[in-house]
Amino acid sequence: MRSHPITGKQVPWEYLRPGHTCAISSASANMLFYRSFSTAIYDFSEDRGLVLFGGIRPGCWINMIAANGVLLFPEASSGCTCSFPLRCSLVLKHKPKRSQPWTVFIAHGAMSPVKHFAINLGAPADMKDDKGRVWFAYPNPKIEDLSNHYLNYGVKFDLHDETLLGMGYFCSDFKSTTIEGSEKPWLFTSGCIGLSRLEIPLIDDAWGEKPGVYTLRLGFNAPSGDRTDQRVFSIKLQGNTILKNLDIIKEAGGANKALIKEFKGINVENILSVELIPKDSNPTMSQAPIINFIEVLREDVAKISEISEPLSTITKTYAEALLKEAKTEFIKKNYTNSLDKYHIVLDAAPSVNLKQKALEGMAAIGSPDSLSRIAAYCRDTAPILWNYKEPKQELNNKAAEVLIAIAANTAKSDKQKAIKMFKNALANANEKTYKKAFESLKNLDVKLDDATDK
Repeated sequence: MRSHPITGKQVPWEYLRPGHTCAISSASANMLFYRSFSTAIYDFSEDRGLVLFGGIRPGCWINMIAANGVLLFPEASSGCTCSFPLRCSLVLKHKPKRSQPWTVFIAHGAMSPVKHFAINLGAPADMKDDKGRVWFAYPNPKIEDLSNHYLNYGVKFDLHDETLLGMGYFCSDFKSTTIEGSEKPWLFTSGCIGLSRLEIPLIDDAWGEKPGVYTLRLGFNAPSGDRTDQRVFSIKLQGNTILKNLDIIKEAGGANKALIKEFKGINVENILSVELIPKDSNPTMSQAPIINFIEVLREDVAKISEISEPLSTITKTYAEALLKEAKTEFIKKNYTNSLDKYHIVLDAAPSVNLKQKALEGMAAIGSPDSLSRIAAYCRDTAPILWNYKEPKQELNNKAAEVLIAIAANTAKSDKQKAIKMFKNALANANEKTYKKAFESLKNLDVKLDDATDK
């Protein structure tokens, strides 16, 4: 197990082998070697992510051989029709003082509620810093079915970013660059010019996650050639102006100097919107806002609710008694008491059959208090996250029915949240529950194309 770099929750450590994978995996004490279309190397000792060595492919048998500190890589593709440019034998040796590598960090599971989210705008790939923080590249590359078995390879997210016409993301090599005021030049050699707005997903209220308080850090670096009063813009958070007329050159003292602006005590219920408003109403590229990175940290970490593992499994007899008591409380319309008992059975009952009965009772009540419980069974965590302790499919279907019942009750007071819940149900439903969610969305006047758009 490892801590998820965004939520801090414990998740299984996994690696994927998308692309052509005919070779055999091999390993040393601290590293894993395999084929993921090209050569793939994973360093366990630092857990920085997957390093892809393009241009050369392993053979169809074991030809990446760990040998007491070096990697022997004999040529094994000459007779293959795969068009790889490097067809030669290699010996690779560890270089202790080299620059940190760009990687693809793979961590599956829910990405909210956010505890720490570090985004390196425009970067070519992910990077783990010396303090163990993973900086995720954005925007994410779009992967086609033909070249990859998993469309969501790596950690994927959408900031719904908007840029000025003709402007966008940039990146340059950091290895020969010095950024005054920072030991991480790779955070300031990529970014976005002309960014006008983005939305950072921090909390998913459709899964019952509670509001939180966050600190936001924004990183800026003015490029060479900028001068004072040239690139001036204001910053809005959640629609409110929080900083007027920021001039990076003036505040940092010149170009290629790191400038970090920190804003604390930001209340967030769902997304955190960030807007950069240029002083000039029609700015050129040399006048438009520029930003390099975004970092978000939760202040009230202790308030992040998490369902802990039950200390022990309850007996079948006790679970059956709780189900009977829950039904009695339901008939009396004591729904809170009834729900508490159903939750205990779902969390700790010894059999799938008993848990299914608990889910049926939860569906009859349709309370948002059940959202955090059913998320483990019907929250979409594609491409892959298996709970090896549970035969999931039977429970997935019942949990989806609970979600639909909650959404139906929520629609009476909050249509938009209900729509999100119904769409969540579509993502992991069988034919029966899919039809229920689909019809419910139609009744809420949601276009059918939109309903299936994830």
